[in-house]
Amino acid sequence: MKLLYLTNVQIPAENAQNLQIQSMSRAFFDALKENFLLISPWNEKNKTMDNSYPWKKIKIPQQLPRSIRQLIFILKTRKTVYDFCPDVIYTRDIAIAWFFRMFRFKTIYEIHKPFETTIGNMIFKMMAKKIKIVAISQSLKDFIIEKYNLN
Repeated sequence: MKLLYLTNVQIPAENAQNLQIQSMSRAFFDALKENFLLISPWNEKNKTMDNSYPWKKIKIPQQLPRSIRQLIFILKTRKTVYDFCPDVIYTRDIAIAWFFRMFRFKTIYEIHKPFETTIGNMIFKMMAKKIKIVAISQSLKDFIIEKYNLN
């Protein structure tokens, strides 16, 4: 199995989210070796990154609004995604899951909290029954099942 971890989170950094992504990437690499790849935006301010697994860095202009940066990131990753040809794309970003699911990639979405934006909520409603979902807690899982009528 080939797994691509695709995140719009700027890596590296030393916050909890970054450390969790790096830790999961190490675990995925330990299990899958050359069948694993991490793709993320490059954060030039912090160069303390664990390079013990394959990591593709995508340069994104940081002065742009978040939604524009996200769109640029998705568009810039397409070629690498197709070249790597993963069996599964694992992501924490619903827009990434939606975009690559449209092109028939199997996607797993890791959800951390209820959606705060109307667009994110709308995309999740459309996608929830078409993708695999990993919730980080039982209470969040219960909330999602009830709110989006998932079984």
